Amino acid sequence: MSEWSNRAAYVDACRTVFRNYPRFNATVYDGDSAVLDLILTAKKDLIGSITVTVICMAIVCLFFIGSKTGVLIITCTISSICFTLVGSLSWWGADMDPVTMVDVLIATGFSVDYTAHIAYKFYKLTGGREERIQRSFREMCGPMLQAGVSTVLCMLPLIFVPTYAILAFAKTVFLDVGLALFHGLFILPILLVTLHRDNRKEASTNKTMITSGLINDDGNGGCLL
Repeated sequence: MSEWSNRAAYVDACRTVFRNYPRFNATVYDGDSAVLDLILTAKKDLIGSITVTVICMAIVCLFFIGSKTGVLIITCTISSICFTLVGSLSWWGADMDPVTMVDVLIATGFSVDYTAHIAYKFYKLTGGREERIQRSFREMCGPMLQAGVSTVLCMLPLIFVPTYAILAFAKTVFLDVGLALFHGLFILPILLVTLHRDNRKEASTNKTMITSGLINDDGNGGCLL
């Protein structure tokens, strides 16, 4: 697919030269001009599409989570996954073309499953930050790993298909699952625990639970003696 990118750049350079000399009334013709025009605008369209997608996801998350801090954390995490994915695909040999653009937009939806769900669980639970993140991990870590492994296994046969579009899609899914699991299991929990502030009610409840636990421990210790 790299020769298509080179052809697109060459056609664009020729158009620039012809625009500088309008008196010749010259026009560039190529039978694949429709595809070449898509390649030339893929970068701008991809950035715009990712931005709109992330904003829409942030609005949806705001309805379900109800925490501005949580939505901001999720938005930053999804944005990090998307832009890291684009850079990783470029490092892996993918070109900036319509195929990559579609694959990245699909992968943006995949990344929500590994970030928004654990954040939703964190904000719906009660108690202190540490207790919330521990319970969220106990309930969400297993399903997240199972989802990631099963997705990779489903996409694994596609790497043996010698077609650019299918290989690009498989690479995108592999990278997206890895990046999403890394962000969902490491980056996101750190941000949640660091940036979330327990309110007075939560702090009082957590303190009461700790005090009750200490009293129960003392009582059990007295019975043993």
